Amino acid sequence: MNLDLFNNLFNDIKKENAIQNFMSELSGYMKKNTNLEKLLSTDEVVKKYNLNMQASIQLREERDKIIKEYCTNFSEELYYVTYKYTDKNVYAISKYNEKGKNSTFYLSEKDLPKNTREDTVLKKENDKYVINVNATKTIIKQIEECAIEISKKQESKINNLRKDNALYQVVGFTSKGVTLRNLENNIKFEETEIKQDIKNKIGKDYILKYIDNEYNIEEELTEKFFNNLINIQELKNRK
Repeated sequence: MNLDLFNNLFNDIKKENAIQNFMSELSGYMKKNTNLEKLLSTDEVVKKYNLNMQASIQLREERDKIIKEYCTNFSEELYYVTYKYTDKNVYAISKYNEKGKNSTFYLSEKDLPKNTREDTVLKKENDKYVINVNATKTIIKQIEECAIEISKKQESKINNLRKDNALYQVVGFTSKGVTLRNLENNIKFEETEIKQDIKNKIGKDYILKYIDNEYNIEEELTEKFFNNLINIQELKNRK
């Protein structure tokens, strides 16, 4: 047997295996670095940082600024998936041009790339929509960073309204929490840190007391208030 022929063949096989291994590693790297499943949507960010309704609205306003800034900085047009109508499999898409101006239109799920979800950034290639991985990661990261700052301000503001032994009147409910009126200063605010078992028991005009970093139902005062045996002014005068 020709040894040179055998050695050349052996080297070719090693080269081919090396190339296959390289391509396999590259494929794994690309999958790892293009995987968007672990990125949070805006709604998930709101839930993670327990943002109330006002803070949630603020975050969405900041999100719009973040996207516009991205477009102007990179002189890039993009399509941002803002909402999915699950019953129709239709997505609301916000188109931002290079100057950050936006408009909204709607697309069916079948016209979008696989794995499209809310808060995905798209771009057009050959008249087809594809996921803009870098833009999606960059923008979502900035949205979460913004949420952290908003959450700190929300907590600081509400902490100033949480006073030991203070009384609070339930004035309404939101999707995020309970709207309370601090009877000491008459300021209304949305509280997201009320235990679920308390939330399940209370209704409008219930009286709560803040003791040891938690809200408790003042059953006697609530009953008297409902039976017109005590009024708001008398409640305000109680310490």
